[in-house]
Amino acid sequence: DDLSGMNIKYRRCQDLDFGLRMSNLGYPLLRKSEIIAFHHTISYYDDKRLWMDFFNGNQLFQKSVLYRDHLFNPKIYPIVFRDITLICLFISIVFFLVTFNVLYLISYIVLLIVKAIYKYRNGVSRFFLVRFVYYFMLDFSSLLGFFLFWPSNFKKFNIQLID
Repeated sequence: DDLSGMNIKYRRCQDLDFGLRMSNLGYPLLRKSEIIAFHHTISYYDDKRLWMDFFNGNQLFQKSVLYRDHLFNPKIYPIVFRDITLICLFISIVFFLVTFNVLYLISYIVLLIVKAIYKYRNGVSRFFLVRFVYYFMLDFSSLLGFFLFWPSNFKKFNIQLID
């Protein structure tokens, strides 16, 4: 009741947003070790799903809006710091704009290649180049979305009572 439920502006990560808002109010978050539910969906690592989520804007919600909404919540930082290529892209762009040294941008590209190779070798992706392009587009759009993407909190619903 204190949080008014899930935030409807998110297409994904509603549960993560809800947990972060709970932590802001001082509620402890506990993680159960046993599985209590299975979601029978397409894997998040499936190449078709990744591209579909990217082009319909779900990835913007996953990172940009969530990171911005919880920027001053210390519980978000462990999540953000796992997104090392996005952080590296931001730092590389800042240093490039200050020094005009292209080596900063190249360091990001090298890190992205390492990430794509790692995912490819661990069987997460079947196509190295496709995954490399995907990660680049995801990082770039997430960075732009952080500053430029402001989704509406208002959603219109049509509810009908059935006798």
